[in-house]
Amino acid sequence: AMIDVYSFGIISYELCVGSFPFAAELKELGGFFAKLGEKICEGLRPSTKGMRQGVPQEMRKMMTNCWQDEPAHRPTFRQILAELHSLSSTAEGKSVKTERYLSAGVPGEPKAWCE
Repeated sequence: AMIDVYSFGIISYELCVGSFPFAAELKELGGFFAKLGEKICEGLRPSTKGMRQGVPQEMRKMMTNCWQDEPAHRPTFRQILAELHSLSSTAEGKSVKTERYLSAGVPGEPKAWCE
């Protein structure tokens, strides 16, 4: 589901930054998660400015694509896997074998759920 893609983008952000993505906003809202949820539904997204220097631009772009307001504009997990494969192939000359996963049905895609 596309909410899973959004969640993947947020978790990726947390791994790249090393902290909760909306910590400052949550503090401004008095610690009320419900208010933060409203802000997120209104379009609040994490900033990529606080990311570590070593995070590739392609990874930043993939994360922000996962957060698109319109779920139909978010990538599928198959597209995410392809991007991660591409990133891993260029990182220090190392490659991760993902061909098996790219050819398999991905649970986040509707077709895979119906088969």
